[in-house]
Amino acid sequence: MIKSTEKSTEIEITVEFTLKPGKIKEFEDILLPHLERVANEETCTLMAASYDQNDETKYFLYERWKDERDFWDVQMKRSYRIPYNENIAAFEAAERKISMYKPRYFKVKK
Repeated sequence: MIKSTEKSTEIEITVEFTLKPGKIKEFEDILLPHLERVANEETCTLMAASYDQNDETKYFLYERWKDERDFWDVQMKRSYRIPYNENIAAFEAAERKISMYKPRYFKVKK
């Protein structure tokens, strides 16, 4: 199915982490349960977490949300984000890079 998202209120977010060497397990012990909780939010339509197979200090998140306003006004203010952000910082070797995108085209295969 091909979807056009020209008038969409959806938002896509990427987060690129640079981790301290040898910290991926501790990082994922905090990150993955948090992502499971976030992915269960009604307006989160896609959540993916990946690491570079040649350099596990490079970690990447991809998120898709139904509504940008809801993301900022509701989701980013969820209380469970505070301890996650405080705890995850200990494993970062550099400031994370966050990018926001408006979707233009995507294809979903069944």
